[in-house]
Amino acid sequence: MEQNNLLNSWDAFTGGVLKAQDVRSDKDEYIIIQLSHDEQDGRTKLVLTLERNKVQKQFYLNATNTKILRDKTKTPQELVGKVITFSKMKVNNPQTGAVQDSLVIDSVK
Repeated sequence: MEQNNLLNSWDAFTGGVLKAQDVRSDKDEYIIIQLSHDEQDGRTKLVLTLERNKVQKQFYLNATNTKILRDKTKTPQELVGKVITFSKMKVNNPQTGAVQDSLVIDSVK
């Protein structure tokens, strides 16, 4: 019987949105497999569907990450198939005031 790769890790069972705690290392590579957009707070945000180890996660771009990607490509569609890595930075949560980790796109290949 073939082993199901999803059962080798908890990654597939942590929800559909990529969070800072999901990224264990700045060497973790994610492939952009799809683009979509969503309305949040009256603004249209680009949403990346990322894949790593056969697990897909959604990543909503904030203004900082949008600027990083805009500087790397002429159009959002050019991102499909690219590999990205993240670094973490400490930010203040505007709703709670608590300091938390946030993901910043580190490289695009």
